[in-house]
Amino acid sequence: MQQDPEGNTFRLQRIIGEFLPGKNIPSQDELSEYTDGAGIPIYPVGKYPPNPLGLYDMGLSGSEWTNDWYASDYYSHSPVNDPQGPVKGTEKVLRGNVGGDRQYALTVFRQSDLPVPKINKDDDYEKYGVGPQYVFRCVINK
Repeated sequence: MQQDPEGNTFRLQRIIGEFLPGKNIPSQDELSEYTDGAGIPIYPVGKYPPNPLGLYDMGLSGSEWTNDWYASDYYSHSPVNDPQGPVKGTEKVLRGNVGGDRQYALTVFRQSDLPVPKINKDDDYEKYGVGPQYVFRCVINK
């Protein structure tokens, strides 16, 4: 999984590019079609063209797990280059947000959660496995 490099992120506009519903992100009609009206942006990977850096599905695909443990004060004393989070913790860092909301996609939205799925009475994990709002991105370092 990717690290959570808040100090080493690309310029976000360059990563995400311009939002053009129906061209490089799903339109509301497409979201409804793919999700049976749930509105969660789950759609085929690679359906839309890559952003200016050649990356697919950045910003609107859900909350992405990172490899880093979470600490609310970590960045106040972290190294400037390649911060990798605390050595241990109880919650993992999540980046991004579910729902296709530009407000969250155009920021480096950071949150945390336990690294195990929570099952609420309304969640259908037999059907979906871990909640569909949680995704991860594989990263290859050269």
